[in-house]
Amino acid sequence: MECDPTRVCELLVGLGDVEVLGVEDEAGEPLRVHIRRWAPRPGCERCGGVLWSDGEREVELVDLPAFGRPARLVWHKRRWRCGDCDCAAGTVTEQDSQIAPERERLTTRAGRWATRQSGRGRPHDDIAAELGCSWHPVNVSVLTFPHD
Repeated sequence: MECDPTRVCELLVGLGDVEVLGVEDEAGEPLRVHIRRWAPRPGCERCGGVLWSDGEREVELVDLPAFGRPARLVWHKRRWRCGDCDCAAGTVTEQDSQIAPERERLTTRAGRWATRQSGRGRPHDDIAAELGCSWHPVNVSVLTFPHD
């Protein structure tokens, strides 16, 4: 049995190589679980050089409900810049399809769940209401993920 509180949170989030930074619990609002990927510093795909941190930005994703409440995964996505001033790579933002497809508003698991629900004939408005979001991100995810 796991007893370390941080590891327990990471197991509950269930995304593998992520660090749980904290949880926001405001009355009447979705739970907001803040995460960051555990990942080594990547190399520059363009020149092979070393990438340096260029800060991070928070990306809020609709996730599956947690403990009967809508939930949001707030991914602190790291940005990287090539250290070679002659390289044209610019800034690179980390991606992880296990968390969410690029430019999606739903997490991968929420998108797959929504797709299964839609495949069973459930209206997108109902799915969105359960996730605590509008129908649009649900519709986009249903079009993105293959039906199981």
